[in-house]
Amino acid sequence: MKNIAVVMGGFSAEKVVSLKSGMVAMKFLDKNRYNTYSVIIDNEGWRLENNGKSYPIDKSDFSVNIDGQKIKFDGVFMAIHGAPGENGVLQHYLDNLNIPYTCSGVKASELSFDKCACNDFLRSCGILCAESIKLEKGEQINCSDIIKKLGLPCFVKPNGNGSSFGVGKVKYEDELIPDREKAFEHDNYILIESLLIGTEVTCGVHNLNQKIDTFPMFDYKVFFSTHNITKQEGFIYYIDISSLRSGNHVLNIAAREEIFKTKNIMLSNIIEEKPPKIKEGWKIINFWKE
Repeated sequence: MKNIAVVMGGFSAEKVVSLKSGMVAMKFLDKNRYNTYSVIIDNEGWRLENNGKSYPIDKSDFSVNIDGQKIKFDGVFMAIHGAPGENGVLQHYLDNLNIPYTCSGVKASELSFDKCACNDFLRSCGILCAESIKLEKGEQINCSDIIKKLGLPCFVKPNGNGSSFGVGKVKYEDELIPDREKAFEHDNYILIESLLIGTEVTCGVHNLNQKIDTFPMFDYKVFFSTHNITKQEGFIYYIDISSLRSGNHVLNIAAREEIFKTKNIMLSNIIEEKPPKIKEGWKIINFWKE
């Protein structure tokens, strides 16, 4: 059987989410086809963890020695959220070793992780994007000029970060500086963007053996409005799971329950603990904007 490294952890605040994702992947990968190993990459180092023991990863060939047996990996299931798993760094390392992995390649990862560069690329293709201002840590700003250009509300976010960590919605001018400082906790560059009003649609794309497949379109607005979902600030939603079994409003964009099975397996976004003051039988779902 093939040896698969489920790589999780990372160097950002998303580590806690990544570890949950990795554990879900470890649980659901077919044990009849793969030997799966939990590999953690974080600020403490690169290591394989198994049965309470930790074994250092040999970075020269991405292998590990367990009790005298050298194990090399045939592939990587990428469960890292943020750096170095989404910004192309780990992909470049694996490419040099000819080890396949489950996520986007170096160029796509580098570009999409850098929000400002990605927007510039999209604009060059004629795609409309939000008005934005990029700032470097320590750079002085004139709040009035920024608000005049971008309007209110506007959004402050780390330029190189894959999720909602550090993101702030500025409703009043005096909120701009505090939100700026919060974003700088996650990156040395931040992006301040204008509000966009419209329908948010996502569509996954999968490339396997040079065959490109697309997943069903997922319309957030339609889905939320037809399944008793209450939106909170910070991209957090509460949903009555029972409504998934009776509604048929979203069959044209995605299979109802398969959405959450996929989210659970891929991103571990279904958290089993019942949040406070939420109706019995409800669960919390965190849709990361990646």
